[in-house]
Amino acid sequence: MTVKRHSPESGSTRILYFAGSHGDWGGASRVLFTELRMLDRTRFVPVVALPNAGPAQPMLEKMGMECFVWGAVTELVSPLAYLKAIIRTVRWLRRHRIAIVHMNRANDWRPAEHIAANILRIPIVTHFHTVNLDRAPATRMSTAIVAVSAFVAEHSATLGVPVQVIHNSVDIGKFAQGSSIRSEFGIGEDETLVTFAGQIRKIKALISSSRRLRA
Repeated sequence: MTVKRHSPESGSTRILYFAGSHGDWGGASRVLFTELRMLDRTRFVPVVALPNAGPAQPMLEKMGMECFVWGAVTELVSPLAYLKAIIRTVRWLRRHRIAIVHMNRANDWRPAEHIAANILRIPIVTHFHTVNLDRAPATRMSTAIVAVSAFVAEHSATLGVPVQVIHNSVDIGKFAQGSSIRSEFGIGEDETLVTFAGQIRKIKALISSSRRLRA
C-alpha cells in the first residue's frame, strides 16, 4: 500500500476519502471525483483510498492527487483480525496527518476504520447518496452526515447525527458543447421535456416517478 506523494500547501487540511469504487462509474463515484476536481487545493489536500486497483488511479494522479489501494473496509470477522485492522489504521492516519475522514458510502456496518478515526478523534463525514435505512454503528460513529437532497436527509436513518444537505456538484464545462436534439424526436421548443440520465435500476424509482408526473 503506497501513496503517490505530491507537494501539499503547508498547513492545509488533509482529508482521507474512502471511495466506493475504483473507477469513474456510478453516481456516487462520479459525484466524488467531480467534487475532488473542484476542491480548493489551497485549503485542502485530498488523499483517496480506493477499494481496488483500477482506472481511477491514473485519473487521480493526473489530477495531482495522492491515491492508493486500501482494499475493502474491514468488518468484524475475527477479533484478532479486527484489532490488527484498527491498529494498522490508527498508525496510518497518524503517519499521514489525516484531519478529516470522508466515507463516500453509507451501507457499512462496523468498519475498523471508523473505530480508528474515533480513537484519534478525527471527524468522520459520511456521504448519503441515497436513502439509507441501515441503523448501523458506522452511522452513529459519524461526526456529520452529508445528504445529497432534502428527501434523502428526511427519510434516512441518521441516528441523531447532524445532517447537512449539500447538492451534487456539477462540472458545467462538460456541457459547454451541448446542442438541442428536440427536433430529432419531434419535440417542440415550448413543450415540457423531462429527462433522466442514470442507471435504470429499481432504486431510481423511475416507474413511481413517472406515475406521479402523469397524475
